Order: sequence, then structure tokens, then C-alpha cells
Amino acid sequence: MGFQVSSALVADRADKLFFYSPYNFLRKLDVATQQRLFGTGAAADYATDPNHRVFEFVQDGATVQFLYAYLPWDTNFFQASVYKVFTILFANGTPAAVLAAASTAFRRQLGQEGAAYCFAELPAEDTRVAQALGMPAGVWLKPV
Repeated sequence: MGFQVSSALVADRADKLFFYSPYNFLRKLDVATQQRLFGTGAAADYATDPNHRVFEFVQDGATVQFLYAYLPWDTNFFQASVYKVFTILFANGTPAAVLAAASTAFRRQLGQEGAAYCFAELPAEDTRVAQALGMPAGVWLKPV
């Protein structure tokens, strides 16, 4: 926590961050606007909100950043700490093993924060993030 969002990692993930726009299928809404509002712009400015957090993990020279938010209304309503993952930032060549280790470290961090529930709404196109969130350390899919 307390880290700033890496502009280099945002740039590496720009092609997938585009799909975080709920309007990515609308051709009349240009890509730059969608990126600014929902993709790269939202990721780059993520840490400016007081409820938004950045968890950074570094292993074997690879940096992985989890952008997630504490949800005060949901926490109050459910009487349990609720968090939401926006996305995970990493370089294109980051190995699956590093993403798995980062996911395990992130879960540990959430436990230290007292999280009772954490969820994510991910676009289907962002398969590496979906895989990373579902991987325990040391277990990953190998290409056949």
C-alpha cells in the first residue's frame, strides 16, 4: 500500500485496459476517450482516491501492482470489510509463476487488512488477470 501507479505498467497493459470500458463496443466513442475515462486514465489516476489502494509485489525483477478499493458503504452495510479489485498491472513478459506468487501475497495483504470479502469485475478479454487471481502459488497453466 502507499505505492504510486507505475506509468510503465499502465502503458504495458493499455491494450487490455481498453476493455474495462463498458462502452468498448461503441464505434462512435473513440478509443482515446474510453481509455481516459475507463482504461489507462482510470488506472494512472487510481491512487488519487482515498479509498483506492495499490499493492506492489516484486519478484525476480518483475513488478506487479494490484489496484483495489476499500468499499466503505458495502463494509458498513454488510458489517464486514469489503474490497474490489480494479485490475492488476504487470509487464507483458511477466511469468505466470510471478503472477501466482503476487496473487498469494495480495491475498495475504487483504487478510492483514481484515478483508472479509474481495471481488473483481473483469472483462473477458483480460484472461491473464483472471488467471492470476485464481492461481495459488506454484500452480499455473502450462501451454500444451
